[in-house]
Amino acid sequence: VYGDVVVVGTNNTPATHVFRFDGSQWQNDLTTDFGIHDPVIGGRTIDVEGDVLVIGDYTNDETRVYRYAGNSWTEEQVLTPFGSSSDQHFGAAVATDQSRIIVGAPNVFDGYGRAFVFTHDGSEWGFESMIQLSADQMWLGRIVDIEGNRAIVGRAGGISFLRWCPEVGWYWDCRSNEVITYGASNAALRDGLMFASSGPTLAILDYVDGEWVMYDHYSE
Repeated sequence: VYGDVVVVGTNNTPATHVFRFDGSQWQNDLTTDFGIHDPVIGGRTIDVEGDVLVIGDYTNDETRVYRYAGNSWTEEQVLTPFGSSSDQHFGAAVATDQSRIIVGAPNVFDGYGRAFVFTHDGSEWGFESMIQLSADQMWLGRIVDIEGNRAIVGRAGGISFLRWCPEVGWYWDCRSNEVITYGASNAALRDGLMFASSGPTLAILDYVDGEWVMYDHYSE
């Protein structure tokens, strides 16, 4: 959901539907025959922010980018993984903040996974960096989100938070090149806050003085 736009995916049939509220009712702006959620991996395969729509088509190792101009969505670019290997699940999780796109590929490198970040130079999306963590963290890229110079990348058993360090890439701390991982099963970044869930518990964390602190939490 972004403003008056809602994007809906499916669990069983490859399809994505984009609806826009015109002031009185919801109109179907766009329907595609690709984009499907994998309940095992659990990532978000669609995201919309402003006039940028990203749809992960991980069954074909593609991620499609649309831009809203005038009164319609137009496919702007198709992002693809590096190398010739197939079944990388490139697009199993996607996110955008309009200026960057992050794409998870949790099946690449024998299931250790990677996340790929792309930036827009004013005319096209180009590769910025690849996020990789230690070799014992499987399925890296099954959950992703990005907001400005902050990103989160999920792997089996936790969520890692990173910041963009211009000299070295994505790390928790630009001085020590560390990465911090939380034992959450899912997470998202919104308006400077991190929402992390584990089972019936939802934690809301705020970034204060260089670290995440508990802002609020809810539990069933």
